[in-house]
Amino acid sequence: MATIAVRDTKMRIIDIAFDHGFSAQSVLTRAFKEAYGCTPAAYRKNPLPIPITMNKIIFPPLHYNKGDNAMSRLVSPFRMHTYIPAHKYLGVYERSMTKKGEVWASHECALLTEFISGMDNTHGLVTAHTAGWTWEKGKRNYFYGAGVESDYGGEIPDGFELRGEFEGSYYMSFGHPPFDFSTENDEVMKRVEAFAWNHDPTPDGWEWNDDKCQTYQCHYPEGIGYWILRPVRSIKNE
Repeated sequence: MATIAVRDTKMRIIDIAFDHGFSAQSVLTRAFKEAYGCTPAAYRKNPLPIPITMNKIIFPPLHYNKGDNAMSRLVSPFRMHTYIPAHKYLGVYERSMTKKGEVWASHECALLTEFISGMDNTHGLVTAHTAGWTWEKGKRNYFYGAGVESDYGGEIPDGFELRGEFEGSYYMSFGHPPFDFSTENDEVMKRVEAFAWNHDPTPDGWEWNDDKCQTYQCHYPEGIGYWILRPVRSIKNE
């Protein structure tokens, strides 16, 4: 389906990646090259016929109850590592009154989401509508906005701050695959956040890098699911 979207639409490759369950544009590109021998961008410029694979999905009987589809997509959260290069972040960190109205880090603010939705030069991995937490005096403080490249020179609207540069870092990513927002969101968020906040990285040779980088939250229920990305650094042996 991602291949068809690359071929038949004008959507950005990064949006296609997220819409079809890839954690980053680079992940889609790698899978695309393995399948077809070229990048999505190269294929879009020269869409020669290629064999498109469709996988058959079989639902076992345990997913049905009296003939109705009773399948739940709830699973145990899983963990992986992601590397995010150096970047800056343009976001709302504090509730503030602007000339056009009040902005705050929650998603109900029309002024905030209107500006973020209009950005076309966001970071390739810390994309628009990425939220997260800073750690200040032992407390988590929520923010919302978009990652931008280190050389960002664009607009900084009222109520927003441009923070960073945040160094390139590995992130321990805690996630849940796509789920039904209307019935499963609360449980998914509870599971992922309990996993992320209580995990000890030291047995795997890592420690948290919260003093240098931010923790990010990606919440796209039907696309890539729900993710929390906590920065880590390797524990050097003395």
